[in-house]
Amino acid sequence: MRFPDVFVPAGPLFKRVHVDERTRRAVPHPAHSDDVAREVSTTRRPTTTDTSRIASMFRLSTSPRVFARVCAPLRARRVRNCSTLAAFRQGEVAVIGAGVAGVACADALARRGIKVRLYDAGRNVGGRATTRIDGESGAVWDHGTRFVELATDESDDAWRVWVEANARRWRGDFVSIECASGSTDARVKRRDLGRMERFALNISMRTNEDVDVKSSSRVVGIERRGDVTTGETSFAVRYRSVVPGQGDEVMLDEGFEAVVLADKNLASERAASIYGERPPVEGLGEPELVRALSEIDSTPIIALMVTFNRPPAVNFVGAEIRGGDRLEWITDESSKPDRPNAHSCWVAHSTAAYARSKMSERELRTKVGTSSHQEWLNEVRDEMSDALLDVLRSAESDAASASSSSPPSIPLQITFKRAHRWGAAFPTTISPAAKSQGFLRFGDVYAVGDYCTEPLGTVRAATQSGRAAALDAAERLIARSSSHRSKL
Repeated sequence: MRFPDVFVPAGPLFKRVHVDERTRRAVPHPAHSDDVAREVSTTRRPTTTDTSRIASMFRLSTSPRVFARVCAPLRARRVRNCSTLAAFRQGEVAVIGAGVAGVACADALARRGIKVRLYDAGRNVGGRATTRIDGESGAVWDHGTRFVELATDESDDAWRVWVEANARRWRGDFVSIECASGSTDARVKRRDLGRMERFALNISMRTNEDVDVKSSSRVVGIERRGDVTTGETSFAVRYRSVVPGQGDEVMLDEGFEAVVLADKNLASERAASIYGERPPVEGLGEPELVRALSEIDSTPIIALMVTFNRPPAVNFVGAEIRGGDRLEWITDESSKPDRPNAHSCWVAHSTAAYARSKMSERELRTKVGTSSHQEWLNEVRDEMSDALLDVLRSAESDAASASSSSPPSIPLQITFKRAHRWGAAFPTTISPAAKSQGFLRFGDVYAVGDYCTEPLGTVRAATQSGRAAALDAAERLIARSSSHRSKL
């Protein structure tokens, strides 16, 4: 028999406990730390009804002796801080999109006893927060997310726990570089971050071990099945493998009780132009959801990843470029904690204006991996590389003048360069329909992302959105399961 888990109070936090199958006693959960409990403490405070519901479900799934030893004492002490948790699993939730929001949602659901299957077309989870690693040289770049910030007096325990688990403090100076349009001259000014500390994401983002991850799986359709009027519905997900050589067969997973859309491009018409397929969300029969996702305005960004023949002789690890025609942000990836220092790795992000000028409808409709797509990327890569060299050489000269020293005798040269297109990854406005609760919901269909809440377009917004949707979905599923059990 599989015994359920419950959360019990431990001072200001909560501890997750489960019933040992051998001794039939409540013991601390071996697979979870107290850090998990901190996140749970940010949920709503359950009522006496909630505590009774847990006890009720526990009684149905265990022997009278186990109930007497574990749930009855909790109920007798009128424990009000115990978070509601599914005491049994019925059905499954599909989370589509393994970016930060999707991973946060899947993890939060799994920690509440909900079975989760996570789909993503990428090889690894993380989305824009993934790390690019060159297989031959071992060079490492964070080519999407720049950093995460945490205030020294941060009051959000859940966010602090997330940062401590997924990032490391990034030490060094951050500056702004003033560039006159059309000029190679640059003036470096140090930026005061105030109470904020910057963190670099870990090389690999992890998911809860209870989450079933289907990577390299491109979702091509989502369907609602059953009778909507009676509420007896389920969902099915159709997907294809993107691994070369595995064919073009469409696979089907079904029986999901809820669906979480963690990729706003599921409503994009781009799939029709590239793959000859309709947007996957159309099969849900939720035109308002499709409209809400389609109205989210995003800006494109092009990321450049390079290595140099030597470390640039500059006095900063990251810089915001102001007034430049092509570049908006540059960073020394090798300065991040736990990064290999055999190569001098840098990342540059383009301005939105430059990316738009390069991304015509033709370029946006090219399929990744084709020769036409690569030719376009190579052209952009070369233009951005020239701009990056100009900025860094000027910054080296500025640093040498400030310290009254000679500039390096070896000219700075790029030894490796690659570009990546982020076509619609950076939102420019918060979705009005999601602003009040941090996510979109239409029945049992959710949509989450960094476009749902403040601070817009950040890792923090994505984690908050995913977690908020998970709490709402878990509560609804638990209530539904409890109702089903009461009718038995």
